[in-house]
Amino acid sequence: MIGQLQKKLSFLLSAVSICFLLLILLFLFFYNRNSLYMGMKNALTNAMAQPLNVPTSGSYPIFQLVIREDGEIEESTGQDYFLDADIKEKLIQKALKQVKSEKGSFFSSVEGGSFPYYCKRSTEPQEEREESEEDSVGEGKDRDFSKEEAKEEARYRLVITDFRKESMSIRRLLGVLGMLFVVLSGGIALFARFFVGKTLIPVKESLEAQRQFVADASHELKTPLTVILNDVENLDYHLNRLRKEEKEKTDPSDRMEWTELQKMEGAVRGIQEMSRRMKYLTESLLDLSRLERWQDRKNQFAILSFTHLVEMECLLFEPLFFD
Repeated sequence: MIGQLQKKLSFLLSAVSICFLLLILLFLFFYNRNSLYMGMKNALTNAMAQPLNVPTSGSYPIFQLVIREDGEIEESTGQDYFLDADIKEKLIQKALKQVKSEKGSFFSSVEGGSFPYYCKRSTEPQEEREESEEDSVGEGKDRDFSKEEAKEEARYRLVITDFRKESMSIRRLLGVLGMLFVVLSGGIALFARFFVGKTLIPVKESLEAQRQFVADASHELKTPLTVILNDVENLDYHLNRLRKEEKEKTDPSDRMEWTELQKMEGAVRGIQEMSRRMKYLTESLLDLSRLERWQDRKNQFAILSFTHLVEMECLLFEPLFFD
């Protein structure tokens, strides 16, 4: 029983401690992860807020594109050393697909989050574009009608950065926290088992002392009960002989009164019944002291007849009914 109690308490303490540890590690992981993502998004947002020709400064390399609906790059600026032609093409195609379902600006990424970008519909002032066209016409340059057609098309501005180092840091942090969780969980389980075992030592000693006391008391009671039962059986034997002798007597004056003999027999039966009960009780106590597990006690259960119990109790008072 103590072993099962120790296992249950160890499991409960370990489960609570491991859940608390898991919450702490998850908080650390998501806090650092969100910090990196927020820094990246702030860098993209700040770059988008600046004019296209203004250089950006920060911990993230920024590359900007202005594209038309047909995917043609109209203008670009910034550092593009971390991008190759294939990634640019994937990025442009994905952005053009998303602008059809997304409203306004949106964040997205390619290559599993390694290259995040921020897309927004370009809002270059119409007046500036008209002034630039008028200046070109005033200088004697021919008006480019292809640009006028492009002017009517929607234009989108993309701000791209390199997030590969941060993604690697997030994966490395996840691995470290996972290993830390496994090691600390094992340590918590061992500590919980040791701590619960030390805590239950006084309880175990107390139960062992109680079990030993019950066993000793049962052994001590069995001897006098055995003597009492033997004496009562001898007395019952002599009463039976006395009954036979009284029946064989021919002189009625020499016979004992029948009621007196019945009282003696009733008293003997009462002593026998109580002695048997005491013997059964001592044997039950001895069996109880030997039990080490709770589930073993179900083997001690038996069917009880209350009718038989009431009858036996009433028979104990039979001598009093004749008084």
